[in-house]
Amino acid sequence: LREDVHRFEVENKRLQGAKENALDLQQRLQQYQKKNDEMHDKIGTLERKLRETKQQCEEYSKKIVNQNADILLLSSANERVKMLEIENQQMKIFKEQRETELLRQIRHLQDDKEELQKKLDEPMTTNDTPLIVAEKRALEEELHALKMSFYDRREADTEIEAFKQTNKQLEEQMEQLRNECQELYKQKHEYAEEQISLRNELNAQIETYENKLAASTKLVEEFKRENAKI
Repeated sequence: LREDVHRFEVENKRLQGAKENALDLQQRLQQYQKKNDEMHDKIGTLERKLRETKQQCEEYSKKIVNQNADILLLSSANERVKMLEIENQQMKIFKEQRETELLRQIRHLQDDKEELQKKLDEPMTTNDTPLIVAEKRALEEELHALKMSFYDRREADTEIEAFKQTNKQLEEQMEQLRNECQELYKQKHEYAEEQISLRNELNAQIETYENKLAASTKLVEEFKRENAKI
């Protein structure tokens, strides 16, 4: 009977130890289950962040495309500025040539006018023949024509003013294009800085994601090993 009692006591201790081990394993299993749930939550969060990162990458790609379009527009604007500068220079040369030619014609007409006026102012003598009188009348008519031609200076002034207005408009257009070019250069610089910042941020997010994924993978492996032991 003593041996049976002793055997029962030993068996009872063994069962008590097995019960404690079972409770410990159950507690550890609950902890692992909790960690597993946390891991799934983290994986879900990481997957969401990954989708957001992919969306950001697509937005960055669109910005890069827009930036390239702005660069092409900037190149076109630079070409336009060069063409306008060449055209403006040609207009200035043409205007100077035109002004010089008009001034030369005006001086020539003024000289002709003064010369004819002197001839008309000469007193007629009794020896003047009707031919001379006819010649003076012709000179008077020529003088009148020269005066009318001289008054064409108004048209020349109008033409010169039109050239000046055209040059002014061209200069305004060039100034506008220069401002647009400066703005595009500024945007290009800002895009470049933003692209670098976004790339660094993206790399940091990817590195964080990889670290968390590695930690989650390690946790899963530990969980599998513990389950295998059970």
